[in-house]
Amino acid sequence: MTLDYNQLDPDGDVVLILERQYDNEGVEDVLADGKGSAPKKSSKPIKPTAAEEIPATEDTLIDDAEHIRMRVSSKHLILASSYFRKMLRGGFKEAEELCAKGTVQIRLMDDHPAAMLILLNIIHGHTRRVPRVVGFRMLTQIAVLVDKYQFHEVAEAFTDSWVANLKGGTPQTSLDDLRAAICIYWVFRKPSDFKSVTYTAQMESDARMEANGLPIPASIIGNITRIRCFVLQNLAVLTRCR
Repeated sequence: MTLDYNQLDPDGDVVLILERQYDNEGVEDVLADGKGSAPKKSSKPIKPTAAEEIPATEDTLIDDAEHIRMRVSSKHLILASSYFRKMLRGGFKEAEELCAKGTVQIRLMDDHPAAMLILLNIIHGHTRRVPRVVGFRMLTQIAVLVDKYQFHEVAEAFTDSWVANLKGGTPQTSLDDLRAAICIYWVFRKPSDFKSVTYTAQMESDARMEANGLPIPASIIGNITRIRCFVLQNLAVLTRCR
C-alpha cells in the first residue's frame, strides 16, 4: 500500500494526513494537476499524476483506508490560521512534537482533501495551481474549511472571485441547496446574498432548517425556523378562510 504525497513545501515540517473521499466532487481533479481540470470520470480510484508515492511504514499506515499526505510549512499555517497557530505554538501535543522532533504529522480525517489542497496552495503561494472558478459543491466544502481553520483573510481574494463567478448564482431548488448557500454567504460575508437566500428559506422551504454539520450559527437556523413556522401558520389560516 502507498500513500499519496503532495508537497506544498518540499522542506515543510508538517505532514497533514487526510482520508481520500472518492464520492466528493473534485477530489481527483484537483489532486491530478492542481488546477481543477477534469479528467475522465471513472468508478475506480484514479491515481494522482502529480503526487509522489512513498512506501507505507508502521508510522504512515492508518487503518485500512487510503489516505492523502500533504507536506506543508508550519510557518505558513501559523501565519494563515489562528487555529493552527494555537495548535503548533500552544501547549498541544502537536506543538511539543514539532519542537522536539522538528516535524509533526497531523490527521485531519474529517476534511475534504481537494478543498484543503486548494486552500493550502493559496497559503503556500502556488497561485497558478488554484482554480479561478469552482463549483457550488466545492465552494461549500471550501467554506467549511475556511470557517473551521479561520482562513478568511488569506483566501479572501479567491473566495470573493469564486462567489462572484458562480454560474447562474447558487441553486436553491432543495433544502440542501439552501443550506449550502446560506453557509457560503455567511462564511464569506456577503450580506445582500445572505439576506436573499435566508428570505427564500423563510418563505419557500418545506422542511425544518437544520445546519447538518455546516458552520451556520444556531441563531440563524432558529430565526429561519421561527419565521417559516409563522408563515406556514398564516397560510393555513388563509386557506381555511377561503
